[in-house]
Amino acid sequence: MATPQQNAINIAGNKKKIYELERTVDENKTNILLNRSMLMVNKKIMERNFEAAQANTMLAEANTKNLFRNRRAAMHLLPENTDVEKNMKNSLLNRAMSRELITKAETNAKRIAINRSIEEVNVAMRKVNEMIMELNEELVTKNTERIAENTEWINHGFPEKPNVEDNAKRIADNAERIAKALAIANENAGKWHETRKMLLEEREKIEANTAKIYARRDRILENAEKIKTNYGKAKGKF
Repeated sequence: MATPQQNAINIAGNKKKIYELERTVDENKTNILLNRSMLMVNKKIMERNFEAAQANTMLAEANTKNLFRNRRAAMHLLPENTDVEKNMKNSLLNRAMSRELITKAETNAKRIAINRSIEEVNVAMRKVNEMIMELNEELVTKNTERIAENTEWINHGFPEKPNVEDNAKRIADNAERIAKALAIANENAGKWHETRKMLLEEREKIEANTAKIYARRDRILENAEKIKTNYGKAKGKF
């Protein structure tokens, strides 16, 4: 049989657990939000990489167009005094054009694949937004219910009357809720630690991609200079 003294001891025990649990829950929240911030920074860097890579594509395609123009110019310099020479020249021009068109067609196929991947990202982001909206609705609903309870208590007083056995049951229920909350909090702590590790690893990969993108930009610009030189040489022979 419950007694006020035993209830007081159990309440004190619950209070201590709540204090420790609150610290864990708040620490989890801080680190979860820090992870969210790191995620968004990674996203911004990836968006920057996306734009830089897109620029590289435009520059590389300009190089492709110009080098094929140089190749066609070189073909036009070939003699066509005989039917054999003429056929050779025209077949080489057709080969250059067909190669250029294959390159363009294959590039378009890759663009389609990229667009589909972007669409998958968009669908995933929409689902993330819906998860946030669902969380917001849960918070609003719970707050609305608790506001109604507060209003009822303020207007009409607390509905329950002091009772040793009811107090004991409430204390036991509290202990059960604390244990459940602690289990969730410990699981959350493990998850945010795992996410933090993944975020740091992903940041390294993203930054490695950044270095590759700008190194490739240098090669593209080097190619552009070589193409420009070839253009000048070909132009001088007309």
